[in-house]
Amino acid sequence: TKVNGAAKASHACRLLKLAGPEKWILIAGTLSLIGASVGLMLVPSRFGTLIKLIANNTAPDEVQDHLAELQINIFYLVLINLSTAVFSLLRGALFQLAGERLVARFRSRMFRVIIHKDIQFFDALQSGELVNRLAADSAAIQDAVTTNVSMALRWVGQAVSGMVLLFYTSPRLTGIMLACVPAVTIGAVVYGRYVRKLTKKYQTALADSGEIATECLGNVRTVRSFANEEIETDRYSGAINRSRSIGIDRSWAYGSFLGVVTAFGYIAVTAVFYYGGVLVIQGRLDTGNLFSFIINTLIIAASIAGLSSLWGTLMQALGASERMFELLDAGTLI
Repeated sequence: TKVNGAAKASHACRLLKLAGPEKWILIAGTLSLIGASVGLMLVPSRFGTLIKLIANNTAPDEVQDHLAELQINIFYLVLINLSTAVFSLLRGALFQLAGERLVARFRSRMFRVIIHKDIQFFDALQSGELVNRLAADSAAIQDAVTTNVSMALRWVGQAVSGMVLLFYTSPRLTGIMLACVPAVTIGAVVYGRYVRKLTKKYQTALADSGEIATECLGNVRTVRSFANEEIETDRYSGAINRSRSIGIDRSWAYGSFLGVVTAFGYIAVTAVFYYGGVLVIQGRLDTGNLFSFIINTLIIAASIAGLSSLWGTLMQALGASERMFELLDAGTLI
């Protein structure tokens, strides 16, 4: 277990190092991400202020003052939303740019390493598997070290900042919401390990089908001369069916885990609605603060769900990276 844990950490570190040349693009994207997250977390409190302003009874001589205050708060809300949109645009574009640069450089490096291998290396590995690793596995790595890192930072930032605001608004309600977190965390770890194993098997099955297709199409005249079309079709279909079977298992695992996370999220929100309503009725919490708390709770629930889904994607990328690093480390390297 210790060895496996060390290997996982090693693969993760190597993945992050791949993005070294794009560090300034990633830093700029991270700053944009922080700006977008801050803007998003300012929205609930602004909505809470608007609810207080609208819900309060207004004396006839205060109507103009309240209208002016309403307009100011709406202006601030629009300004926050526009700023968040700009930061989100920059975040998405910069991380995607870093990913495209990384995967192009990594594929070139991989091809250079492969082409300089000893001949015995090509006797041991199928050409279809090599092509599959250059295409599919490197694409998974691209998402892992750029786009997925962006999303992970976003979800974590929103969850942490939202949690601070929740504790500030109502520690009791926050405690109710946090009761679901341990179960979700344990489920994420178990699910991630399972998906990582399935991904390695899935990529291997795809490589097998690619090898069969490459071999058959490259020697199509021989196949035709021996009337082996159906035999080769059955071989290819068998390999595809193996990958399909693994893909189905992975789909059900993802769906089941997402369903569990969603259920716990709704349970938490429902409990917050109930207990928050009790506090409002008892006069221990005002309506505006409850509204802000509920919006923050929904944002945090979406962040946790996003992190849970992203965890599975990251585990898939780690599974793909293991195959890529095995290829890089095998035999003679230049």
